[in-house]
Amino acid sequence: MAVKPQWNTAQYLSIMRIPRGYGLHGWEGTSAYQGGFYIGGKNQVYFPDVPEAVLASFGLAYSYEKAGSSIENDKGNGYVFSKGRLENQKNGLYLIKAINEYEDIIKRYPDTIWAVKSYFRIGEIKLNFTFDLDGAVECFENIVKSGQDTLLIKESIVKIGDCFIAKGNLEQAEKKYDEAINFVKKKPDEIYYLALFKKAYVNYLQGKFEQAENTGKSILMRQPPYSKIYNDILELLMFIREYKSDREALSQYVRAETLIKQRKYSEAIA
Repeated sequence: MAVKPQWNTAQYLSIMRIPRGYGLHGWEGTSAYQGGFYIGGKNQVYFPDVPEAVLASFGLAYSYEKAGSSIENDKGNGYVFSKGRLENQKNGLYLIKAINEYEDIIKRYPDTIWAVKSYFRIGEIKLNFTFDLDGAVECFENIVKSGQDTLLIKESIVKIGDCFIAKGNLEQAEKKYDEAINFVKKKPDEIYYLALFKKAYVNYLQGKFEQAENTGKSILMRQPPYSKIYNDILELLMFIREYKSDREALSQYVRAETLIKQRKYSEAIA
């Protein structure tokens, strides 16, 4: 590579194996451009000292996130569910780095779409991996309050509902899905039908099997077979139809499923 342009202070990056397409790969003793980064010798990462630097910062954070959520990188240790276990596993270390990078973007670029996107990524990590549900709800609520990016606002309302399911608060979850449904009721889109399916799933977890069936059927009538949620709805309807004749057994199964959503595994198998 010829002359290196003006770049910010180097940030050291340990070698990572990341699936192609996510932005960063590991190099040792070489120089290359990759997705807005300058990768120098010994894997130092330089950020261009220009407004577009946020793209590089976000790309680095997302790369850490993908590495942390990769089963390959975890070497069989399994996903991490609490902060105590998080720091002792390879995936957890990557996820901690991802959160730190996203939080740095929020501090350096407040009131921008990149702060909103960073809140969403942190919320996803806290919901799906660290199981910090209060922290996840706070992130998604910050997005709703920001008023930026209508799509992310709708998705965040649905995600808050997911957090309440994980908390075991099905009533609040249903309210959030209703909020998302009403948000786009005049012009139904993908998020509308996703929220409608989530509401049907909550009804299923509440033991309102007929209500869940009716909602599921109405969605199938309006969604093409290639839609993202079609198979999930079909699976739920077929399961209810097959086992609802033994309502007590189905209710016990649903109770266990609800506890698993809360990651109360010992109670679920009791």
